[in-house]
Amino acid sequence: MRHRELMMALVASSVVITPMAGTATPVEQQLAITETEDSFRLSVPVSRLVMTIPRGDFTVVHESGSGATASWRYFHFEDAPHGIIISGWFESAQSYGGIKKFWKGETDAWKKSHLPNPKDTSIVKIDKWDAILYDMKIPEGSNTHIRSEWVELGTWIDVHISVTTAESIDAARARAMSVLRSIRITEAS
Repeated sequence: MRHRELMMALVASSVVITPMAGTATPVEQQLAITETEDSFRLSVPVSRLVMTIPRGDFTVVHESGSGATASWRYFHFEDAPHGIIISGWFESAQSYGGIKKFWKGETDAWKKSHLPNPKDTSIVKIDKWDAILYDMKIPEGSNTHIRSEWVELGTWIDVHISVTTAESIDAARARAMSVLRSIRITEAS
């Protein structure tokens, strides 16, 4: 399986509440992405949190699909020149059962889809994020991931950062950490 196909399979297998077919989503429950010269501002009107991602070389990827990609609060950005993908969603904090339960749901979904097992997995705290670090084996180079969860003011934000590079796994992880630390979560004004 090629790297991009693997990444899309991993994203699509994520556990997330998705809209029911044929139902209209009220605007106040839909993700809004505002682009500025230097950043992307993500918000959902019913949430009190706003997430800001530095623009850099990121572009918005528009997709429709199933699983996580069908959620009206799903986002996906790519920095193709640097091999970085940021994806995730906004949900109600009531849906979050903790990092261990979340990770078990993720890996159980991977097993059902016959996806490869993650390598070098660790659960860590990165600033205010609960995070899981892991690597995926690819034929050449390094592929590392951070699944990070921010829960505050009734909102759960999931951010998945993937870095694929010809550099070492340590360099890839350092880049992924730098990307996560550049993301700002603030209270909506």
